[in-house]
Amino acid sequence: MTDFDFTPVVMAEQDPELERLVLGIPLVQPECLPALLQAVTDPGYFAVLAHRLIFQVLRDLPNPSFPVLMDVLRQRGLLPEVGGPAYLERLLEFPRSVDYGYSLSKFVRTARRRWVLERLSSRLREVDGKEREISEILAEILRELDPPWRTVSLRTVPDAGPTEWVWGPYIPKRHVTLLEGRPDAGKTWIALDLALRWVVRVGGRVLYATDEHDPSELKSRVVRLGATDDELGRIEVLTGVTQEALEQVIRARPYDLVVVDPITDLLYAHADPNRVNVAKQVMAVLRRLAAVTGAAVLAIRHWAKGVNSRTSPLNRGLGSIGFVAKARSVLHVGPVGPQEMALVHVKHNLGPRGPSQVYRLDPGADPPFAWTQEASSVGALDIGWDDYELAELERAERWLRELLGNGEKRVSEITALAATEGISAATLRRAKEALRVRSKKRGRVWVWTMGGR
Repeated sequence: MTDFDFTPVVMAEQDPELERLVLGIPLVQPECLPALLQAVTDPGYFAVLAHRLIFQVLRDLPNPSFPVLMDVLRQRGLLPEVGGPAYLERLLEFPRSVDYGYSLSKFVRTARRRWVLERLSSRLREVDGKEREISEILAEILRELDPPWRTVSLRTVPDAGPTEWVWGPYIPKRHVTLLEGRPDAGKTWIALDLALRWVVRVGGRVLYATDEHDPSELKSRVVRLGATDDELGRIEVLTGVTQEALEQVIRARPYDLVVVDPITDLLYAHADPNRVNVAKQVMAVLRRLAAVTGAAVLAIRHWAKGVNSRTSPLNRGLGSIGFVAKARSVLHVGPVGPQEMALVHVKHNLGPRGPSQVYRLDPGADPPFAWTQEASSVGALDIGWDDYELAELERAERWLRELLGNGEKRVSEITALAATEGISAATLRRAKEALRVRSKKRGRVWVWTMGGR
């Protein structure tokens, strides 16, 4: 038998003050005990031995209170082992106004890490490295900790109640909305405009989670949209975006609207967004945060390459369709002509389909972004960015082929004439490549000529 090379695991310590808080609140608020017993399934969650003993007694009490707890501990001969009455009184030092839900969640997260490490350490000492892989052992422990299934009686499920909206019927609170489109469709401008409008309307707080945009860039955009200093203070930016960071920040502070720009910032390293299990895992995190905190979560997703008006709306986004499947509202944005763009409501599980909204986006204008009108006749199949680009490219090819049909032209002359025809430099370059136009130098001047000339 080959010896297993075991490196001792450094255990994550639990906060004794937090443990006392979790044990003490049910003594002054007995209605909290069921939540504690549902979340904490093993006395080993408590690092302090005295707290393990107190928990074992506490979970057996139908109506917990400080006098009853002390009497039972005394009857079982455990009172000295938990520090006596003086130590028990410390459990009552915490105020009734404490956020028990958040404290319990924080306790469970910390305790589970230590509990898993202790179990893993114990198993590794018992196992032969050849017989079982460490990954198998850890997977087994995690299955014991969080079974992948549960049942619930619909009679005990609370009523959902009416849907609240940040922007009805497009962006519901307590749910996840996807905002999708091509890179130049103005998704970030839309998200910032909606964030500012919400702050102005109700004075709420907004969290903008992104590693794609610098905070100074976002501030500049919001200022150009008309934000005051007080309104800027209600919009916070999270950088270094991970699932864990997002969850900790949202649970620590209340937000009405949370924007994730883009949703791929939440993917773990090397995770493939085209895999449905990856999409479901990311969306599960966002849905849980929205449900627990009551915030509206707006996640931005880019369209995949090659998308056009013939692509099914539900398949346009980059990655698995699992993102769309788990969202309760999906919004698509894109051009409907050379100067106008539109937002189209393509999925609406919680309410009626909202009318399409036309907007103007011109970074050089003041303001750079503005909603212009409703256009119910515009649908998801009407906003194919590639279709418009293709028409422009075909027009540029026809123009360039005709221009060079009589012989070579100087590049400076071609670009000047193209500008007068409304052909952008990028489209002109694509037309040149498509036609295989050759560049040549005549003395000090560069010219273009059709291939073969």
